[in-house]
Amino acid sequence: MLGVLGLVIFSAIGVSQKIYRKAQWDVNETKASGMPITRLAGENKVPVVTNIGYQSQEQLIAELKELKKIGRIGGDKYKAKLSEYKDKSIGGQVYLYLERPEPAEGNTKNFKIRLTDESGNVIQEKQMRTQDGKMNKAGSAYKNDGTVFIKPAMLTSFYVEVIEQAADGEKVYKFKITIPEK
Repeated sequence: MLGVLGLVIFSAIGVSQKIYRKAQWDVNETKASGMPITRLAGENKVPVVTNIGYQSQEQLIAELKELKKIGRIGGDKYKAKLSEYKDKSIGGQVYLYLERPEPAEGNTKNFKIRLTDESGNVIQEKQMRTQDGKMNKAGSAYKNDGTVFIKPAMLTSFYVEVIEQAADGEKVYKFKITIPEK
């Protein structure tokens, strides 16, 4: 019975992070991916998809413990991941997912992630590393993803800007992550 419950919980966690991979996400629409995320700006129509997901440190650790409980991770790998979350993801993690029609456009090196507070102050900024995109299942675009560890604790809502350095100039995709008040 507990094994079935663990599988259901793991499935729910996995589904929550797959939401950010779906293309249909309009400006001013809110989706739940760990926390409520509202798209504020940026094109999001196939074949140009730019989405994010977010999990707090507590959610990351709970998911990891659930994976350990159901036997999908253990030993040194579990300890290393737990240590990584405690050291590098104090404020959680932002997940970037993108699809682009051309291979060079799908490389994560073309993207920078900027986190700002509600006053516009930069909390953290990261230039994504080089990683070539892979053809999606439909064969219509090159997909890619990346993770940004958030160093400071995130106690209030914040913004995530995905800045694409494209051949025709900079494009900005903006999202608001709503942190519930405690």
